[in-house]
Amino acid sequence: MGYPRTLQNFNVFLDGGSLAGVAKEVTLPKLTVKTIDHIAAGMSAPVALPVGSFEALTLSMTVAEATKQMLTGIGTVMPVRFVGALLDGSASLGALEVYVRGPLTEADMGTAKREAGLDTKLDMKGLHYYRLSLDSEVLVEIDAFGSATIGSSTLGRDLLRMVGINIS
Repeated sequence: MGYPRTLQNFNVFLDGGSLAGVAKEVTLPKLTVKTIDHIAAGMSAPVALPVGSFEALTLSMTVAEATKQMLTGIGTVMPVRFVGALLDGSASLGALEVYVRGPLTEADMGTAKREAGLDTKLDMKGLHYYRLSLDSEVLVEIDAFGSATIGSSTLGRDLLRMVGINIS
């Protein structure tokens, strides 16, 4: 029986700059396949049919303080790279990496209190690009303007080719 891996430490890079000591938590994008309900003659309940795309991807993070770059970057497209160190019960190390690119859509500085931190929540909604790697193997790659690859499936790329759009 194996032990589940846990996140031991992480770092976040916003537009190439390290947020070590500043980033407190990150909510990674949730993958949700778009579906339509289908019910036809003889069926007793609807079934979900995938339509070949995903719901909009979002990444959010909480930082101990907002930098000038974060506050003036609202509305601009920025790259974010999350790198996490995973450890299991047998002291075996692994790596989780998530790379996204999209607009910084919100900076919520919350409530300011005397002698308290000024945590800021940053949101990136409608990501243009998402890639998830585990132990250096790319498992998920989604280009909102192109195709999606989940494992070895290239359904998105194949659908685009069928309608005359070639993606390399």
